[in-house]
Amino acid sequence: MKLGRNDLCHCGSGRKYKKCCMNLDVSQQREVRQIAGGAGLLEFYSKRVDEQLASKALEHPGAQSAQRSWFDGSASAPLEDTAFVQHILYDLNLGAQGAFVRENLLSGGSLDGADAEALGTALANTHLSLLEVVESKRGRGVQLLDRLTQQSHFIDSADLAEALEPMEVVLGRVGSWDEKNILLPSWEKVWFRGRKAVIQDLLTSMEADGLTEDDEADVREVWLRRETPRVVRRTREATPQ
Repeated sequence: MKLGRNDLCHCGSGRKYKKCCMNLDVSQQREVRQIAGGAGLLEFYSKRVDEQLASKALEHPGAQSAQRSWFDGSASAPLEDTAFVQHILYDLNLGAQGAFVRENLLSGGSLDGADAEALGTALANTHLSLLEVVESKRGRGVQLLDRLTQQSHFIDSADLAEALEPMEVVLGRVGSWDEKNILLPSWEKVWFRGRKAVIQDLLTSMEADGLTEDDEADVREVWLRRETPRVVRRTREATPQ
């Protein structure tokens, strides 16, 4: 339902909409109208979800245990780590993600119900993994190989083709919507000289947990959603301090 100017703002501040988030929502609506295609909308709204729903992430029943697993109790500002926020919003909220994100995407009035539901589902279907650049086509995009599930993804993005070189590995999430893929903007490069060791270590962890080379990609995705804190911690530990 679209908010009126004098309604309470959807952000929960207790202020009237016109005195709170209305100008921001109008600006975002203007940006959305200029975006062509579903992949662009997925990229735009993934940033919005990460930024605007971060404070709600810690309300999830499993958030505190995830925080302890992720940071070992040492982080004073966990919501500044986008990968952690995404783990709570996308992985732990997987079952209700369509409704959870749809409600928040609709609050600014810039998406109709069908698009909001599709975008929420697309975000919930992502998983964090180690993605190797197989080919970088200047002016076109990059071919990525998920080294932990063996899935291949072409990302149609000239910007990524400029930023990434073959053999580099990134820690990130690939989303798909409207039959197009994007690498969610929160990706980070893996230390080049440590990338092979990290990949092998995580494959060994999968094997120790009972996964085999014959398991389908979706089985490995379940493991990755559950073990995201381990994947992030091991990857970041490989970078020299």
